[in-house]
Amino acid sequence: MNDTITLGQRFVLARRLRRLSTELAALGEDLLSFPPDTDPALGPNAAEQHVLGLFLDSECDRRPGAQIAALDLYGAYRAWADRSGEQPISHKMFALLLKQRGFQKYRRSTGVVYLGLGSPTGGSSEADDGC
Repeated sequence: MNDTITLGQRFVLARRLRRLSTELAALGEDLLSFPPDTDPALGPNAAEQHVLGLFLDSECDRRPGAQIAALDLYGAYRAWADRSGEQPISHKMFALLLKQRGFQKYRRSTGVVYLGLGSPTGGSSEADDGC
């Protein structure tokens, strides 16, 4: 295979690059701004943290002593995201965002649980279908 680029191909690539740089310059600061209703202090995951906050506020009961199985919590999040029209994040990202919010998880004999989160009905997470 020949890896050389012809003069004509260079001109085409240069035109494309110029057009892209012009379009990027026109967008300007919009590329660096945060989505509405997000807190820039949350860092690079601000949009995901915002969506997670909506889920926690609407679907979960935050109270001392509560606990919920990690798989149940993530399953409840996925169901909520589908109902809400949100793009669900991966389980790994979900766990990272919860950790950033200060929620602790522990390994129990029944699996991993999050402390401080429970179902809105106030029941134990092992008997619930999620938040």
